[in-house]
Amino acid sequence: MLMSRVRVAPEAAKNHYELHKLIYSLTSGDPRPLFQYDNQNPYDLIVYHTVPLQPVMGTATETKPVVFPKQGATIRFRVDASPSRQVSKTRKRETVQDEAWLEEWFTSRAEMFGIKVLSIEVGLNGLRTPSGAVVPVYRYAGTAVVESEELLTRIMKTGFGRGKAFGAGMFLVA
Repeated sequence: MLMSRVRVAPEAAKNHYELHKLIYSLTSGDPRPLFQYDNQNPYDLIVYHTVPLQPVMGTATETKPVVFPKQGATIRFRVDASPSRQVSKTRKRETVQDEAWLEEWFTSRAEMFGIKVLSIEVGLNGLRTPSGAVVPVYRYAGTAVVESEELLTRIMKTGFGRGKAFGAGMFLVA
């Protein structure tokens, strides 16, 4: 698995349809690349992929192999997610903005990711869709201990959640 930093044109960064077309043209042959906006530059994306990137006009890339942490290692992580909860008896879901609930939501899923959270910070990192709607995406960052190499590797390769189409669900580890 590879991780690349990709610079995109400002118009592509603002339009999710164009952004997806660009990512899929870069990673042709990859069944489901994961991406996340870099918080240092709004026009940089971090992309996880399994096939070498195709050269596309207007992109500058830096590529390196992804290093998967070993069991017992202390890691720094960052992940964007769009947590929601089911509204009573309907199948409709609602987003939640209570910070304590957001922290508990992530911490309760940490076992599924193969980690034990030591510290966590949550911040709103909302995304605007081409139609103008705002998707509430939260950025989780913190430290954790790896409890299961296998689970963490799987979640890093496949991502998680329903927000992958909006750049959420990609689990970055340093």
